[in-house]
This record gives sequence, C-alpha cells and structure tokens, in this order.
Amino acid sequence: MGWIFISIKDSCSGWFRGGSADAAAVIRGLNRIWHLELSETELARIGLQIDADVPFCVYSRPARVTGRGEIVTPIQTKLPPLWLVVSKPAISVSTPKILRQIDYDKLEHGDMPALMDALEQGDLAEVCIQMFNVLEPVTAGRYPEIIKLREKMQKFGADAVQMSGSGPTVFALSNKESRAKRIYNAVRGFVQETYIVHIIQ
Repeated sequence: MGWIFISIKDSCSGWFRGGSADAAAVIRGLNRIWHLELSETELARIGLQIDADVPFCVYSRPARVTGRGEIVTPIQTKLPPLWLVVSKPAISVSTPKILRQIDYDKLEHGDMPALMDALEQGDLAEVCIQMFNVLEPVTAGRYPEIIKLREKMQKFGADAVQMSGSGPTVFALSNKESRAKRIYNAVRGFVQETYIVHIIQ
C-alpha cells in the first residue's frame, strides 16, 4: 500500500476549500493514472468519505450541492469571465462555534430558484442581487473586521461582495480587470492576505 502526503502551506481557517480541492485532485488523478475509468458520480461518492466538500470539488465546475454534499448537480452558466478579489482578515473563525450560534428556526435563505435561473441565463447583475450566505450575519456579528472589509470592497466598485462559508474570508466579484485591481489595491493596504484571481470557464 502506498501513501500520498499533501503539504498545505497555509493552514489558517477561512480559505476556499483548499484541503477538499487537494483531495479531489488526488482522486481524479489516481482515476486517470490507474485507468479506473470511474464516473464523476463514483468519484464523488469516494470523496464524500473524506469530507462533505470533496464531491463538489471532484466535479470542478459550477453546480448546485444538496444533501450532505453528496448530491451535486452541475449547471450550465453563460456568465462572462470574472475577476475575484479574495481577502482573509488576520483572524481565525471556528466553524463549529458559528454553527452552534445559529437559530435554525429563524434562518432565512435567499431565493435559490432565482439565483439558479440567473446563473443559467448568464445575468451577472441578477446573480449579484441574489447571492447570499446565511452564515455571514452570524460571523460578521462577532467579527467587525468582516463588515469593514466588505464595506471597503463595495466602496471601490465591486459588483458583489460576500463572505465565504463560515468566514472570515471575503470575496469581491468584478467583470472588469481594472476595477478588480482597484479593489485589490484598496484592500491590500490593511489586509495582507489579499489576492486577485481571474475566473475562466
């Protein structure tokens, strides 16, 4: 039996499914190297044994995820290539602690059908309106740094701003490179871990 060791340089909380993406890459890679010819559904089922986020990362494209993470429904989107400014304040957030603070009876979800329709139609303006994260009010209520960061990104022209997962990472969307760079330069001054990424399909 062989072993694969993955060294993660940044072990801080709050990034975009880094460990899950690594696990998915290994699963897909072994499927190719060993000529197993397993389907994405089968690979996702294997990934679920590692973590609930891995199945989505196995598909590696826009999708709606339900259940415990095992039901992944890829979606076709006509959105243009976008720029993403990702910024992580110098704080760590415990997901279990955030989840324990949620009053599930009062939890308000966004309009998922409207969001899915906007994604499929490639309507960026409507996507920005419909985006939501039910955990953001909970985490931001405890960490004002998130609110400050969000306001800064909005001030410098982001099309949409949202916290990732349980936080504390916040991302800004822009369909223009020049605007994304302006947001990056504005935020980088007070949040060191800030990056700019071009999203392509």
